[in-house]
Amino acid sequence: MRSDPGLLKMGINIAVFGAFVLMVAVLGFFLWQTLFVFEKHSNTQPEAKPSYSDQRAGDENSGRISPAPSRGNATDEAIAEYTKWLAIFTLFLVLATVGLFISGERNVEVARQAANAARQSADLASEALIANTRAWLAPSFAILNTPLESGPPISFQLHMINTGKEPALNAKWDFKYYLIPYIKPTNSPSDTLGPNTVCEGVEPANSAGIVIYPATPTTNFWLPLEIPDTPEDRKIVTAALERSNSLVIEGCIAYRTFGKIHKSWFRFFLRDVQGQPSFVMRDGKPAPNWNFNAMTTGNGAN
Repeated sequence: MRSDPGLLKMGINIAVFGAFVLMVAVLGFFLWQTLFVFEKHSNTQPEAKPSYSDQRAGDENSGRISPAPSRGNATDEAIAEYTKWLAIFTLFLVLATVGLFISGERNVEVARQAANAARQSADLASEALIANTRAWLAPSFAILNTPLESGPPISFQLHMINTGKEPALNAKWDFKYYLIPYIKPTNSPSDTLGPNTVCEGVEPANSAGIVIYPATPTTNFWLPLEIPDTPEDRKIVTAALERSNSLVIEGCIAYRTFGKIHKSWFRFFLRDVQGQPSFVMRDGKPAPNWNFNAMTTGNGAN
């Protein structure tokens, strides 16, 4: 059974205080004995009646100087004894005071440690509560909206889910796209692309931005993204369409929840289907046939 440090410290303090009181009582008793009992015995000594011869000697020596009474010596001895005990008492008083000071300092340190532990526990509980109820944005997947065969601009959408219990406020996002060496359908994406740095330039809006509410069975939130129609972008789309390279998109969305800024970042690559176009007809409607797959790096949230 583990002992309580607080009770142990209290016991030490009581013991020190009790020892101090006992020393005061003992030293007070000795001082009383020295000052009063000794004096009482000195004052109650019987007086001897002088004999006839002593009286005559006293008469003959009445002109001489009589010796000093012994009472003065007794008083000096009492003062000396009192001074000795007073010095001893003062020494013990100093030692007791030092002991009480050290014990008090230890108690202060114990109280400080207990207060710090309580504060840390409260902070952890608050952080756990916020983590369980705040907004968490998850970029789940992306889809093509237009076929690559039509050329730029190429539009696609990122599906976003708020898995938390509070709305994500003032949300803003950005993304970029580039080519990497072609990933064959039987190969896994490369892990050597390095970190996703898009979040370095993305911050939530001050008073604008969008609000992404917690997910429900009917909630669908899509972020619209687009590759514009420029000479460079035409080359990128052509390389992806001809399967000489693979297209990568990565981005970041920043938002506020519980008054703090949080971010989620993502990275996908466009997985082609051998021998098939990027769009096919399904149920009489054009539908994407190439899908954006998640990569093993460049994803995260805080």
